[in-house]
Amino acid sequence: MGDLLARLHGSLTPTGAGNLIRGRKINIGSDSGSIGVSTSTPVNIVTADNQSGGLIADAGDSAWINQETGNLRVVSVLARNGDAWVRLGNGGFI
Repeated sequence: MGDLLARLHGSLTPTGAGNLIRGRKINIGSDSGSIGVSTSTPVNIVTADNQSGGLIADAGDSAWINQETGNLRVVSVLARNGDAWVRLGNGGFI
């Protein structure tokens, strides 16, 4: 897996339960919107669970992020004008 860098000028809105962003390290940002929609419609991610993997998220509003399996290295999650929410299905924070 390679690294992913995405900067948005609006919201990152999942279109269904099958949405998935996969990368060794995921760095996503939205200067004027949210990442995900709610706790029931988050952005689903898969990252590497080693020193080179992780999650960096910076949302202008709220951030709702879910990693179903594996450990998650959280570098930072910032929600500037809303809630920051991260859920792990099967794994832990490292």
